[in-house]
Amino acid sequence: MGGIVAGLLVALSPALIINSRDARMYSLETFFTTTAWWLIWMLITGSADWSSRRRIAVSAALVVAVAGQIWTLSLGVPSAGLQLAFTLVASAWLRNRQSVVAVGCILVGSASLVPWLPSLLRVALNGQAFWTPRPDLTSISSTFKGWLVGESGGLAPIAIAFAAVLITVGLAAALLEQLPPQEGRAPERGQLLGLALILDFALMPSLWIYSQFHSIYDPRYLGPSLPPLAISIAAAVVVLGGWLRTRAGFSRRLTHGLSAALLVLPIVIPMGMGAVHAVDGSRSDANVEPGRQMERQLTALVRPGDIVIALNPQTYFPSRYYLNATGDADRLNLKLYYWHRPTAAFYTGWEDIDGRSVVDPPRVSILGWRGAVGLRSGAELWLVSLVNPNFEFKAFDQLDPKGLRVLQTLYVSGGSVLAQIREAVPAG
Repeated sequence: MGGIVAGLLVALSPALIINSRDARMYSLETFFTTTAWWLIWMLITGSADWSSRRRIAVSAALVVAVAGQIWTLSLGVPSAGLQLAFTLVASAWLRNRQSVVAVGCILVGSASLVPWLPSLLRVALNGQAFWTPRPDLTSISSTFKGWLVGESGGLAPIAIAFAAVLITVGLAAALLEQLPPQEGRAPERGQLLGLALILDFALMPSLWIYSQFHSIYDPRYLGPSLPPLAISIAAAVVVLGGWLRTRAGFSRRLTHGLSAALLVLPIVIPMGMGAVHAVDGSRSDANVEPGRQMERQLTALVRPGDIVIALNPQTYFPSRYYLNATGDADRLNLKLYYWHRPTAAFYTGWEDIDGRSVVDPPRVSILGWRGAVGLRSGAELWLVSLVNPNFEFKAFDQLDPKGLRVLQTLYVSGGSVLAQIREAVPAG
């Protein structure tokens, strides 16, 4: 029953549903990290009579899972650190061979990062701001809400409060199982499980604390912290369900599923509502609809030889996709550039995609607008962005207003965001 409850909570998580619809690394990171914890648990608590072939297979899979979590997302590094801490504690506590093997597997998997380490350190220490602001306490609560209930309306506070109680009960049930262990006796499996769950979940507060100094806090990176919460809730359901059956005096067969259902329904119902909302959002493509509308507007306005400059990646990539998909880029002989603001905290992965299409202030100041983008006489510039009105509109001011003359500004609304199109020519 515990496994069913945990699986249900993970399957219904709105945050994981949203992550799974993106062609990004978030879901894969959750998979690798969760798999690594599971394999660590198998290896440490496995029976001593395992065959050599099985032990080798689990060890090799653990190396791959640890390497996968590190290479999928750089924040797999702290996850590997938490896993290493757990295996070191388990080694000192259990003093068995399996724990030592688990330590070695994590070190070997982490060693796969060595060729990439100089690049990682260079990026981490370059002083460039991340695109996320320094998180406050509401960031933790909003992350927790996104994991469990998402956009589920007025039932969310009740579900979150009830989940917090069950998580506390589940962890306590594991940690307090004959704690401390008797002298000379290995700790119970429950105690080790409780420690593993706490360290896995510790990824979120660890990143939150680090982000007070150099923010890297993004809820999408924290998917690996959800499964331990689901397992903790499932543990509480098992423990409290047994207590309810005993108090009620009913047979286990009759009340096994009923008690579990009563305990998780206050959480599952809001989660289901949030899951439906998340699925509907992925089907409607509300976030990309302004991009489609912007391309329709833009292709009706531009002429062959005009230049399109996208302000941010949220515009840059959809513009590339839609213009190429429709064939309008070739038909209009249209060039698309990305405006780089060095002082802005933004994703800069475009350099690895098409660095030749980057326009930045130094280039404009040296070559002028016509020289920087190869604008022909009589042609025009089109400045486009999918925008947050309170932030991105202001960022257009950095497009050297003395060097450009804006002819008109168009706003395209649709879905959950806006698109902005500015027609401009070099001044003078």
